[in-house]
Amino acid sequence: MTTAARVGPRAVAKAERRRRLKDAALAVFAEKGFQAATTREIAARAGLGAATLFRYAEQKRDLLLMIVNDDLNDIDAIAFRQLDLDAPLVDALLILFTPRFQYWKANLSLARDAIHETVVARAADETFESRRYRSRRRLLFEAIVELIRQHQTAGDVRPDEDPDLIAELLLGTYLAHVRQWLAEPKPDVARGVAALRRLLALAVRGVAVERSFAQPKAVRSAR
Repeated sequence: MTTAARVGPRAVAKAERRRRLKDAALAVFAEKGFQAATTREIAARAGLGAATLFRYAEQKRDLLLMIVNDDLNDIDAIAFRQLDLDAPLVDALLILFTPRFQYWKANLSLARDAIHETVVARAADETFESRRYRSRRRLLFEAIVELIRQHQTAGDVRPDEDPDLIAELLLGTYLAHVRQWLAEPKPDVARGVAALRRLLALAVRGVAVERSFAQPKAVRSAR
């Protein structure tokens, strides 16, 4: 029995309409840019009515999030399988983050629109694709938390710090950096990843001098 036969003709037709919508949205976004594109144009390109489009995407931004959610779900699934919990912490983090640089570079115009639009995918935004976006981000966050816990157990990371707080710092470092990187005229993956490695290493090490090695304030101020 074929896969199509197992899932049924209605499910196959639904998946095909969704694929056509994604392809049409990608084409129109590439031609006109996200801001200038309209749902009417996208529906027409897909050969579907506007009412059908809105059954799959409640607003134009949902079409963009649908594409990014699907693509990054696949990318993250591979990265999670490849994640080495015993690798040095920064190396393990880059297993998660490097494929995202490669994806954004390959889809640069889409990436810049997506980064802008996901900033406004707030908790109050309850469209289906916005919820998918937050759920996907949560899975990435939880993978980082598990990584931190593993390194705390191994003695590489301070065990008295909250692993969720550390994960928030490290994920936030990536998010802030990738936005700056995408704002460059010609983002380079190797340079972007190398810069992120330095930032993550700095975050992991911290910048405070240990008290036992620091000179007394009185000595420093006397010089």
